[in-house]
Amino acid sequence: MKNSIVCAAVLCALSIAAHATDKPRHPQPSKPAAEDKWFASDKVLHAAVGAGLGAVGTAVADANGLAHPRLTGFAVGCGVGLLKEGLDKRASSKDAIVTCLAAAGGAYLGGLAIEHDRKSRTTTVSYAWEF
Repeated sequence: MKNSIVCAAVLCALSIAAHATDKPRHPQPSKPAAEDKWFASDKVLHAAVGAGLGAVGTAVADANGLAHPRLTGFAVGCGVGLLKEGLDKRASSKDAIVTCLAAAGGAYLGGLAIEHDRKSRTTTVSYAWEF
């Protein structure tokens, strides 16, 4: 349990640090809401962090034997994204939506690709190209 708490704290810190690096050091005036486009470059960062947190949250929840690991993974990814937007001076509902959608995808795909065997205490990552 201690490892999962430490892992979650590290992921939260990395997520916040990733978003903090692309901001200017001096405060800028708030952008109008009309300039927040759906296909802006920051949406890729939101999607990457949301999907990563969703997948890792699913893996950690599965490793700890929680009943609904994918739901937990989604909650971790979406929750961190919503927390970040809540703390941001220029909060964006589009950023929050992209992060939560990516967290759902990451949690689902993480549940398919990351497997944990509780008996042998091993975690494996697998993928296959099948049509």
